[in-house]
Amino acid sequence: MQRDFLWSGVGEGKKDHLVRWEAVCKPRVKGGLGIGKIPLRNRALLGKWLWRFPRESTSLWHQVILSIYGTHSNGWDANTVVR
Repeated sequence: MQRDFLWSGVGEGKKDHLVRWEAVCKPRVKGGLGIGKIPLRNRALLGKWLWRFPRESTSLWHQVILSIYGTHSNGWDANTVVR
C-alpha cells in the first residue's frame, strides 16, 4: 500500500488528506489498518531473504537471483545488475 492511495488531489495543488498516516500504521485493535512501520517490515523481510538464500541453493528463486546478480565468493559483495 502506498501513501498516495490515501490522499487525493491533482498535480502539485493542495491535497486533501483522507486519513493520517499514523492512523494507518496503528494496530487494528487500536483503530488503525495494521500496516505497521514500512521500513521496519522491509528490513525484516530482507533479513529473512538473506537467511534463506544460502539454505535454498537448489530452488528456482535462488537460481533466478544468481542469474540476474551473478555469483559471489562470500555472498555479501555488492554487484551491479546484469540485464
